[in-house]
Amino acid sequence: MYLRCMKLLLSPAKTMRPSEGLTSGTPLFQEEASKLMQQLQQFSTNKISAFYGVSAQLAAEIELLHHNWPVATAQPAVFC
Repeated sequence: MYLRCMKLLLSPAKTMRPSEGLTSGTPLFQEEASKLMQQLQQFSTNKISAFYGVSAQLAAEIELLHHNWPVATAQPAVFC
């Protein structure tokens, strides 16, 4: 059996600002994203800070985003 894999590198943004004028469709990996988010929602602010390598203040903002996921104003991470 031959499996094809795609490697995708994502870099965390140091600033979180919504993009204007962008539209998104149905996420391709919604089930996988939900599973990952369930794990991320268990992270404390300190663990988020260490995991992402960000300040405690930004980690607190990220924690709120994790707990409010999914949000209607979500932005696509990758465009194809």
